[in-house]
Amino acid sequence: MLILIAGITGFVGIPCARSAFARGHKVRGLARNIDNLPADVRDRLEGFETMSDPHDIAAMDRATKGVDVIICSFAAVPEMFMESQMMLIRAAERAGVKVRTTMPVFAVG
Repeated sequence: MLILIAGITGFVGIPCARSAFARGHKVRGLARNIDNLPADVRDRLEGFETMSDPHDIAAMDRATKGVDVIICSFAAVPEMFMESQMMLIRAAERAGVKVRTTMPVFAVG
């Protein structure tokens, strides 16, 4: 399964990626700076899309193409809560993604 983790470089995104890898899934990242990822996560990614800002619809469209599941763990800043999550949901709909969550998913492990 290919999982997109939006906000992969953050406090929630990194453990989600590690958990997905441990379960044998492929992971694609979406965030502003891949350099904020630890090497053990960065080196295993299927792909990474860089967002220029929280409203980068083109990056969201590229990131959602071909994924099976989306986990949204965007940063806890006001502009990311509603508007960016809605834009990501719309990108997922355009890409035909059936499984997505807009609430942070906490991973153990």
